[in-house]
Amino acid sequence: MKIKSEFLRKEMAQESRPQFNAKWSVLTNPEKRNFWEDSESFATGEHEVGQLILTLQGLGYPKLFKNALDFGCGVGRLTLPPSHRFQSTWGSAT
Repeated sequence: MKIKSEFLRKEMAQESRPQFNAKWSVLTNPEKRNFWEDSESFATGEHEVGQLILTLQGLGYPKLFKNALDFGCGVGRLTLPPSHRFQSTWGSAT
């Protein structure tokens, strides 16, 4: 049956494909060998956002910590840290 064999071919191809960690594809590090623990990945985001906020505060911004918007947020590595500082935080992957 053609439909069944096509389905099996695609399924086998899917199984032979290496599994990639979405966090690694955004934050590559050869030492991680394609894998980040959630806590490690999100800690890097916390550090990067913290540094950005310190820089912005040195320039007198933001005036209010009211709303934050992250376009292209992916897994949310850079969306989660502002949620601890701003009244509202949104992330959009598209």
